[in-house]
Amino acid sequence: MKRGLAIALGSAFVLGPIAAEPPSKVEVSNIRRVFRNGKHNAFTDLTRFQDRFYLTFRSCPEGHGVHSSASVIILASDDAIQWEQVNRFRVEDRDTRDPHFLIFKSKLFVYSGTWYCNGRKPCRENLDLNTQLGYAAWSLNGREWKGPILLEGTLGHYIWRATASTERRISAAAARSTSR
Repeated sequence: MKRGLAIALGSAFVLGPIAAEPPSKVEVSNIRRVFRNGKHNAFTDLTRFQDRFYLTFRSCPEGHGVHSSASVIILASDDAIQWEQVNRFRVEDRDTRDPHFLIFKSKLFVYSGTWYCNGRKPCRENLDLNTQLGYAAWSLNGREWKGPILLEGTLGHYIWRATASTERRISAAAARSTSR
């Protein structure tokens, strides 16, 4: 029986690690609330980077809907028991939501999709996927953060889960030219 890590964030929680094939039974023996600020906190992601745990989520004082007051919070922990806030970011006139981690080239990235609100409160009408943009913050050590910056090429696209791969992809044309 595997023991999993359960983290409570308001009413949401994350279980990890996710078991590989074949599925194994997970027993949750302890649930801890790691953050509470009285706001709507949801859409969590959890990773391990440089021997520390990192938890990210969206926090919004106005609730679940699309609001430009939303921000992304990043917490860190050595033991998954005591947590500290290491970063918080928002994007002006945009609703930041669904943050996800990506470890790439020895950096920890947190990227978020954002809806354009144009100063509307709440930002419910005229939501258009073509105003969707991705933004990211990153860190070399998990303590000092840069960003957020616009992720070029994301206009109208929602990045849900990015992955890093060590595989080198080669096009068919390049493969033909190197085989001669």
